[in-house]
Amino acid sequence: MDNPTPSSTMLQLPDEILLQITFNLSESVKQPDPQRNLINLALTCKQLAPLAREALCHAPIVQSSKVLPLLRTLFAYPSLRSKARSLTIETKETRCEHTMPHPLPKLNSQTLRHCTLTIRSLPFVDEETKDWWIADLSACFLQFPGPLICLLISMLPRIEELYLGGSVLFNLPLFRAMLPALDHTSATSTVTNSHPQFEIRRRRVLFGERMSPVIRRISNWNLPNLSPITTTLLGPRLTHLELPNDMRLSPDDAPRHMEAIADIATTFPLLTFLSIPAGAVSHYRPDAIIPQLLQHLVLTDVQSIQQVGNWEDDLAMMKLGQAPPDHLRRRTSPAHPFFPKLSKLEICYRKRERPASASFYGLMAEAGIVYKEHIPECCFIGGREFWHPWLFAGEGELERAQGKRHDKYEARKTEAIKRNRIARERALERSVERGIMALRWLFREKSVVVCGGGRVRAGGEQEA
Repeated sequence: MDNPTPSSTMLQLPDEILLQITFNLSESVKQPDPQRNLINLALTCKQLAPLAREALCHAPIVQSSKVLPLLRTLFAYPSLRSKARSLTIETKETRCEHTMPHPLPKLNSQTLRHCTLTIRSLPFVDEETKDWWIADLSACFLQFPGPLICLLISMLPRIEELYLGGSVLFNLPLFRAMLPALDHTSATSTVTNSHPQFEIRRRRVLFGERMSPVIRRISNWNLPNLSPITTTLLGPRLTHLELPNDMRLSPDDAPRHMEAIADIATTFPLLTFLSIPAGAVSHYRPDAIIPQLLQHLVLTDVQSIQQVGNWEDDLAMMKLGQAPPDHLRRRTSPAHPFFPKLSKLEICYRKRERPASASFYGLMAEAGIVYKEHIPECCFIGGREFWHPWLFAGEGELERAQGKRHDKYEARKTEAIKRNRIARERALERSVERGIMALRWLFREKSVVVCGGGRVRAGGEQEA
C-alpha cells in the first residue's frame, strides 16, 4: 500500500493510551534524529497530530539555529507551553570548528508581533530590558540565536530539566550573571586558587557605567541583560541541569577556552543532577558548586587527574565533615552538613589518563559516594559521548560507544592511507611514463642530429 494509514482499531483507543504510545516513540539525543518518529506520526493523520505535538513539546530537542519552528508552534498552540518538562538545546558548532553560528533571517511581522506580546507579558523582566530585547529581535538578521533561545525558555513555565551539553556558551546569554568575567558583582570569594587566565579575564572588566571589552564583542552579553530568566524563572524550578561543554564566551575565543562559572549552588538550590565541565568549576570550592539536594554530579572534559584531584579530595572530606577550618567558618549554617544527598560522582576524561588509586576509591566509598571514571582507551572522546556522557549510563556503554567511534576512525584512517598510497603509486607511474616518453623523444629512431654542415640520419648515413 502506497499510503498506509493507522488501523481503525488503534484510532479507537482512548487519547490517554495513544499519548503514552507517542511518548514511547520519543528517543534521546544519543540518536542522530531523535524526534523523527514523532514528526512522522504527526503527519500520519489529523487525530494523531495533536497527540504527537504534545509529545514533541513534552521534552523538545531543538537545534539553536532552528528555534523559530518550535516558537511558532507554541504561539499557535499556547496550551502546549505548560506541557514541557524538559528542554534540550543543541548547537552544531564544536570546539574543533572555529566558526561563527549562521545568522538567522529577519523575523516576519506576525512572528515578531507574537514575540513582542510574549516579552511584554513577562513579569520578571523590567521595561528597559524588554525594549532592548524587542529591538534585538527586530534587527535585519540575528547574528546569534541567544535572544530567541531565551524567549523559548521563558515560554515554558513548568520546565524542570535543561540539557545544554551539546550547545555553546556564547548562545546562552541567560547565564550572564553567573560569569565572573562579565559581571564583577558575582561572588568571587569562593575561588580556591589564583588561576592566571581567570585573573586576566576578571581584570578586563571595567567597573561603573562602562562595559567590559568582553561584553562589547558579543551582542548577547551586552543588552538586553537576560539574567532574570536564570535567577527568577529557572533557578527555583530546575532539578536537572547540563551545562555546555563548549564554554566559549565568543567565537573569537580559542577552541579550548573554558570560562569559569560561579554561584551554581545558590542559583539552582533544587538541583538533583548536574553535569558541568571540570575546567569551569575547578577554581571554586565544592560547596560553591554543589547544591544541598544534589544527588548525581558529572564532571566532563577533564584534562588530567591534576585538574580535579585536589577538588575531589576536598569534596569527599567535606561530605565526611572533615573540612578544613576555613571552610567551616564560611558555612552559612554550621549545623547544616555539606551536600548530604550526593551519592554518585562521574568523571569523564578527555584523553587517556591513569585511573584513581584504590585508596581514593575507598575514601569516596567512606563518604557514601559511588565513584566512576570514564577513561578513553586510546584517543580523544568525541561526538555524542563527549557532549552528553551521562546518557551512556549502562555498564561499559560509554566505552563501547567510544570503541565503535575509534573503529570507524581507524577504518577511515586505513582507507585514507590506502588512498594516499594508491595516489603516490599513480603519481610515480605517471612520472616514469613521462620520463620514458622524454627518452623516446631524445633517442627516437628517426631523429636527426645536426652535425657540422650536414645532417646525419640515425645509423651514420650523411646527406649533403
